[in-house]
Amino acid sequence: MDNFEYFDEAPSELARGNVPEKHGVLLEHHVPETMDETFHYHPSIEVNFMNDCEMTYSFSGREVHVKPGKFVVFWAAYPHRVTNVIGQGTITNAYVQLSEFLQWPLPKEFVNLLLAGAVITNGNPDKADNALTSKWAREASWRTRPWRAVHTLEVQARLARLAIAEPEILMPPVYDQEIGRHHQNLVIHFDTMLRFIAENYARPITQIQVAEAANISSNHATTIFRKFLGCTVKQHINNVRLFHAKMMLAESDVKILTVALDSGFGSVSAFYEVFRDRMGMSPAAFRHKKDAA
Repeated sequence: MDNFEYFDEAPSELARGNVPEKHGVLLEHHVPETMDETFHYHPSIEVNFMNDCEMTYSFSGREVHVKPGKFVVFWAAYPHRVTNVIGQGTITNAYVQLSEFLQWPLPKEFVNLLLAGAVITNGNPDKADNALTSKWAREASWRTRPWRAVHTLEVQARLARLAIAEPEILMPPVYDQEIGRHHQNLVIHFDTMLRFIAENYARPITQIQVAEAANISSNHATTIFRKFLGCTVKQHINNVRLFHAKMMLAESDVKILTVALDSGFGSVSAFYEVFRDRMGMSPAAFRHKKDAA
């Protein structure tokens, strides 16, 4: 079976606003559940910790099983979903903006593995992780600037420890698999373009610039995105921008104009058009719904 055929279906609408602020991390804590929809993705480094439960992820058909009391780390720009949960525990998540992650003094090999599609865990469970993630769970809603700074430092330190303490690779990089040279080249180009978009979505980037980042033609870029994500380059850029906008709407009271511009839409009218098309409501209605929840 071709490992890439699952990408031929378009992923579902973006599931959660898993995009932290430009500088910092976003913490979440909840009871995990399986995802019946097709694969989703978001432009963050995802760090998950299993509390008294086990989970199976599918990365476009490639399954990864994570045991209780362990972290799992991956770049969530690769389509993924949860296919099985064993136990009645909880999961604590930390989402790190890619531009933030790339500034951290982590081993280059560790960073390159993640950005190439590897899924990594810590080799042996550490009881100290239970105490650390319990704090993160209690403080997940403490999103003031000082607490964001503390959580950012703690996540950075834990990843640094994981990176140098013989990490275990649960799933090797995508283009290290035994696939044809043509597919290898496609994945490498795809990886390069995902990185470029994740780092530059807040700017007025074009499809041509995205393609140039991978040294390929604009038409070739479109072909790759349709194969792997079932959408165009422009649609993916808007998906990434929409994630950031949803987070700003849910977590702040800044003006809609600021949300639109900070998310890279360029104008309020363009923002409203994309938001209504994807969410079925206006940005203001989305914010009101979140506030009322």
